[in-house]
Amino acid sequence: MELVRKLMDLGVHIYFEKENINTNSMESELMLSILSSLAENESVSLSENNKWSIRQRFKRGTYKLSYPPYGYDYMDEQVVINEEQAQVVKRIFNSVLEGIGTERIARQLNEERIPTKRNGN
Repeated sequence: MELVRKLMDLGVHIYFEKENINTNSMESELMLSILSSLAENESVSLSENNKWSIRQRFKRGTYKLSYPPYGYDYMDEQVVINEEQAQVVKRIFNSVLEGIGTERIARQLNEERIPTKRNGN
């Protein structure tokens, strides 16, 4: 709505074909305001429903990430620790605690050819 009003102040009118709204008339601005309000409420409702669904799956223990984070694998629908990667994770945390920056840590891991989760560098 803010953008539509700015364009109208510049003398630019917009015609929304699907809704048959022309911002050149006052009743169209009212209709556009109502439709944008409804769209915003629908967006908020969808977002809240999605968050609720995710929380419920976490509570039931059924939430599954599309790809487990570094240091973990899926085994029989359960997230389990990947011991080899876990050692790298511990090393990274210890390096951070020692004050080593992330760029230097990444460079060291790359120099040692320690693969990423998807076997890249």
